[in-house]
Amino acid sequence: MPSNREGFLVRVLRSGSAAPAGVGFVVDERHIITCAHVVNTALGRDQRAQSKPGPSARIGVDFPLLGDDAGAPSRNCKVEAWAPPPERGVSGGDVAGLVLVGEGLPKGAGSARLSGQASRRDPVVEVFGYPDDPPRQDHGAWSAVHLRGAVGGGLIQLDADSESAIRAQPGYSGSPIVARGDAGDEVPGMLAVTSRSEGGQDAYAIPVARLADAWPEVLGVLTLPGCPYRGLEAFTADDAKAGVFVGREEEVGQLREMVRKQPLVVVTGPSGAGKSSLVNAGLVRALQDEGWIARVVRPGGMPVDALAEALLNIEQGDRTLTVDDLARWADRLRSGGLAVLGSKLSLLAGKPIMLCVDQLEQVLDPGICTPAASAEFLDLLLGVQPVDRLRLVCTMRADFLSQLLKHPDAGAFLRDRLFTLSPMGLDRMKRVITEPAEVRGVHYEPGLADLIACDAGDGGGLPLLGFALTELWPKQRQRQISLAEYRSVGGVMGSLSAYAERVYGTFLDRFSEGQIRRVMLTLVRSRGGASEATRRLVTREDLGLDWPVAEELAERRLVVVDHDSVKGEDSAQIAHEALIREWPRFAGWVDHDADFQHWRAALEERAAEGDILPDTRLAEADRWLSERANEVPPEVQRLVADSKSAWLRRVTELEDARKRAEDAAREAEARTLAAAAELALASRGVPPRRSPWAACARPSRRWRCWSSRRRSRFSSSTSSCSRWASASPTSRPAHLRFMTRSPDPWKWRRPGTCLRCLSPLKAAASSSTSRPRRRSGSVKGRSPAGRSRSKTAACSCSTPTAWWKAAAATSMTG
Repeated sequence: MPSNREGFLVRVLRSGSAAPAGVGFVVDERHIITCAHVVNTALGRDQRAQSKPGPSARIGVDFPLLGDDAGAPSRNCKVEAWAPPPERGVSGGDVAGLVLVGEGLPKGAGSARLSGQASRRDPVVEVFGYPDDPPRQDHGAWSAVHLRGAVGGGLIQLDADSESAIRAQPGYSGSPIVARGDAGDEVPGMLAVTSRSEGGQDAYAIPVARLADAWPEVLGVLTLPGCPYRGLEAFTADDAKAGVFVGREEEVGQLREMVRKQPLVVVTGPSGAGKSSLVNAGLVRALQDEGWIARVVRPGGMPVDALAEALLNIEQGDRTLTVDDLARWADRLRSGGLAVLGSKLSLLAGKPIMLCVDQLEQVLDPGICTPAASAEFLDLLLGVQPVDRLRLVCTMRADFLSQLLKHPDAGAFLRDRLFTLSPMGLDRMKRVITEPAEVRGVHYEPGLADLIACDAGDGGGLPLLGFALTELWPKQRQRQISLAEYRSVGGVMGSLSAYAERVYGTFLDRFSEGQIRRVMLTLVRSRGGASEATRRLVTREDLGLDWPVAEELAERRLVVVDHDSVKGEDSAQIAHEALIREWPRFAGWVDHDADFQHWRAALEERAAEGDILPDTRLAEADRWLSERANEVPPEVQRLVADSKSAWLRRVTELEDARKRAEDAAREAEARTLAAAAELALASRGVPPRRSPWAACARPSRRWRCWSSRRRSRFSSSTSSCSRWASASPTSRPAHLRFMTRSPDPWKWRRPGTCLRCLSPLKAAASSSTSRPRRRSGSVKGRSPAGRSRSKTAACSCSTPTAWWKAAAATSMTG
């Protein structure tokens, strides 16, 4: 079984002493590999000696990382394979294969997991050795280096890590290049060349493929071939050419015939059925073999721009594109239409063109694409005609079909243009498992492929199957995969969750739990928990300081990171939606966060439509913004800010209206008091007089004063009128408190004037000299002799006395 570094690392000893000559590592139960010049040093020969040591030569080795106070277990070896070191320079074999003589491996020792390439991009790897500067001859030391890639001579370049305390130097020769892979420690090569000078920071290693060439009898079956499975990602046309995309030959043929007849085909089916792989690998490969130009478009939030970029790449080829180029082509699409431009481009290229719009549901999701942009893009798609030399193929989840049919005329256009895809049966699922492995020369234990196919057919689907097979691949031994290894990864249903938990545990050393949780939830859009959650495309700007977490998740294949070279924008999304439902921790996060997810999704839709929030939802928005501002998209924050501004404007308008109503009420009260005072003056026989305030410059805003005293203090000037015009009745001088105004300019009247026509009232004396008798419309008064008399008020408009009395009574009662 493969072991970690403690079990496969060995020290090669000099003959007759315990001093180290170099390092090596275990590759099989009885086989060890190291550098040829290390063996020459151990035997006391010249480092560049070319001849193979004789069969009687013995090389002493021990296992330093398995030792204790009593020392490390040691063994003797003889040389079996030999590729001599170069006579000069650094290019050449320099490989020695050792076989144990006598005892086998000590307890705790095991073989290294050899890998054709490191599973992580540009990883920091480690090497072990016995340096002289500083001296570490007794216990050895680890050194960190960056694995840069292949260089001339068939070597791999390694550069010293800036944080490493010790650089790689001659005492490290023969050390395995130890990388932390997904399945544990793995070895992509062996260190062979180091710099002797203190300023040298580079070193060079021999890749596993060249080690296998030097010792094919042992390493030929131990070297791990490239994995033919794609985990959670879709297959591509290159995979189809390599023969690792199988099982969909019938659907590819049917889809190809449909594309020839129809200008637009929508491939729809449940999540995990393999829609993207069918088109990107099967159909694209088939059409390319027939001379077609095929491009894949992922629409995202700006689908017209994505479409323009694909057409621009066809026109410009390998030329570097600019933002201005993209904007110009997008404008041409909007003005001329996709059908016209696509057909012209096809004529120029001399070949028919097929564009695959992968994941069309992104266009239909208002949280990703605005309704206006979605409608514009769908109009372009539905405008393609059968006579055009352009063909469009879209992949879309079946649960978004109802939303697509809401677009005008979409139902009639798509009536004969839907291609439905269902999950595979067990027979074809078994082919998906075994045939790609056979292409790489790997076989499954008898009966294991049937078991895996049944597990995948019980609900796992292709994404989980692909991920389980990817996890299972590094655990093969001698080009065979066993049942024990399949169970060790957790099977189809448990492999993804087990792997995600391991990644999560390693991340806790560098990132906080809250940071990891925040990033994962940002990559999800849900309005009903994990069962209804979908992945969403998030830009680097959206994640901000959390972007390194997304990059690390991409290194571990849980997230896919992409870069748009034209827009200069990085983006990230979950590798597959199966991760949301199959990883219990992640599903629990989504379910627990359902309220916030629902609120964010609803506001993303409102923001896309430009619909501000009602007043009743502003408090909820403030709560979420105060608690989780980092997880709220910028467009939602702008929506909340605009809604608050609109609410403040409404409040201000209502406050102004309330003040105007209060002012009107005070004025009405003042008019009532003025009318009452007028009636009181009229009842005492005070003749009306014209107020000097009638000389105001603006007749429509004249003010009248009904004070019968101190008229000499009044000023008829316009400035004096204006000074008290805006004052409230209680703040005016005593002689101006009954000054009032009417909302209608013609209703200014003096005491004793008619309420209807403003003409002076005329008093008619009664003939009765006895006890006065009240008459309708009369005003009671006293004569100079003290006898009671009554007067009847009348005016030139013949106002009925009863009307005047009722009006006066109304004025007095308010």
